[in-house]
Amino acid sequence: MGKAPNSTVNVIRAALVVSFSNLGDSLLYVALPLVYHSLELSLVQVGILLSANRLIRFGSNTFAGYVYGREKTKRLLVISIIAAFFINLSYGFIKGFYLFLLMRALWGITWSFLRLGGYLSVISDSDDTNRGQSMGIYSSISGIGFNLGGLVGGILLDSWGFKSASIFLAFCTFLVIPVAFTLFDHKQEPVERDNKTSFDIRTLVGDGDILGIGIGVMLTRLFLGSLISSTLALYLIESLGSEGINLLGKVIGIASFTGFLLSFRILVKFVLGPLIGGVSDKFGRHRTILGLFILGSVSLLLLGLSHSLVVISFAVILSFISDSGLSVVLTTEVSDIIQTKGVQSHYTLSAFTNWSDLGSSIGPLIIFSLISEVSFNIIFFSASAVLLLYALLTRRVKIMKR
Repeated sequence: MGKAPNSTVNVIRAALVVSFSNLGDSLLYVALPLVYHSLELSLVQVGILLSANRLIRFGSNTFAGYVYGREKTKRLLVISIIAAFFINLSYGFIKGFYLFLLMRALWGITWSFLRLGGYLSVISDSDDTNRGQSMGIYSSISGIGFNLGGLVGGILLDSWGFKSASIFLAFCTFLVIPVAFTLFDHKQEPVERDNKTSFDIRTLVGDGDILGIGIGVMLTRLFLGSLISSTLALYLIESLGSEGINLLGKVIGIASFTGFLLSFRILVKFVLGPLIGGVSDKFGRHRTILGLFILGSVSLLLLGLSHSLVVISFAVILSFISDSGLSVVLTTEVSDIIQTKGVQSHYTLSAFTNWSDLGSSIGPLIIFSLISEVSFNIIFFSASAVLLLYALLTRRVKIMKR
């Protein structure tokens, strides 16, 4: 598929819309483990809330794929970013488990539409020669919101409190709503009306072509995404103490330092996302994926071996490089399948995102359930071993073909 003259601009616009929808969500990963008592929550409920939005996406991803096959991409993205604004705003005004659970479920549905719309924009605005680079550009910008929300949200949490931080980040989401109205409205491939879509297990997880890719993105989101982002604050408290961190004679709160570390995702995605995508265009997806999985395994091993501030910071940044790179290249691999085999993009992508959400959702549930029984060292060692094993298996059987 050829590119439109303003293709890169449209990718950037779509990425900005998706990016700033995430601000309130990222604040919760920093804030809930620290202020859950004041929000009338328990630590176990925190784990459920951080997973609920992902669990519901096992249904909403497929539903979003169905709707995108019949409605305009631009229209759905506009509706979704408006919904994201109100959901993010609500976090500052609610308390109690059930109200948070409702809003997290609504956010999960909204995110299904935002993410799928962003991916479809990239596929429509790229071709075989630059798809990896285009996906890298999209990933680098779309990830800014989540990571910026963690950084700014952590600082505001220490300074202003949870309510004010939530309202401020919701206002930032509001500012990108006009950008959604400027998107180019791509026409999706027509749905075969004569052949009704059969909603079965393949609709949810895809066929054999994306099985290996799906398992890979599940492990990536579980160990390099969810595990790091949802437990980093608690891990820093266990390793460095709850009084704060002394840097150059100044004490920095754990929430602020957590946000600071998480903010490195911004730099990593912005600088390395397009670069790693371009590398995979030139040298192949499989080699790039293999190297990134090994790098992720090393980062988790380092976290399990040392409680030094320097080692922790270095290992977290390495995990961000691996996570960001794999997000770009694995998604590009799915896009390659869509373009080369002519399958319907909205259904294939919704199956792929189900695998991603599986990893993201079970992460907080497992970690916050085991955190009082199993040490962080064991958790990180086990995660490192699983990623290394997967890397070796992909090399042996070449699950990734390109």
